[in-house]
Amino acid sequence: MNIFDHSVSIHDALKSGIQVYASKGTHEARNSIDDYNSEVMEEKKLYKSGPFKFLGFKVQHDAKEPFGFVINHPEMGNCLFLTDSFYSKAKYANLNQLIVEANFDEDLIDEKMSDGKVLPFLRNRILESHMSIQTCLKMLEANDLSKVNNIVLCHLSDGNSHARQFQKKVEDQTGKTVTIAENGITINLNKRPF
Repeated sequence: MNIFDHSVSIHDALKSGIQVYASKGTHEARNSIDDYNSEVMEEKKLYKSGPFKFLGFKVQHDAKEPFGFVINHPEMGNCLFLTDSFYSKAKYANLNQLIVEANFDEDLIDEKMSDGKVLPFLRNRILESHMSIQTCLKMLEANDLSKVNNIVLCHLSDGNSHARQFQKKVEDQTGKTVTIAENGITINLNKRPF
């Protein structure tokens, strides 16, 4: 387990005067719990910062108390942010945007393991810490997407994913605008599509 996985810059943010909201486990792992600009988030409690409202919920990942988030902004509506999780138990209605992990293809990683290109322990670690495109599609199917304008697929593995195939699979299943999160891209997340 890498407890510093995605909180490596927390102290830089705090030193810059940026208010940091994170679970108690994340703050404890980074020794940032007593910093003036840090706030320990409780699961499913609503927080507000400027025009943003947000709540965290537990996700399944190999880090110390990781959270996914539902974020609300008047211009964006409700956005589900779910990454670094291999599965989501949560179901949400009234979503307008989704930013969701589609890290790998189960068939591709199994093929690589059969060919000796991926060791079994690495395959198992990936399966127990990141969301496959197959699980992502099931999660999308289980949620009400009737008000969703955008789905952004993020945290794709360089060697175990096929970005354009993933994009097409999600577009075909949902009928929504699907974007692959890539370095330098700007995505307009408006509540109203036009």
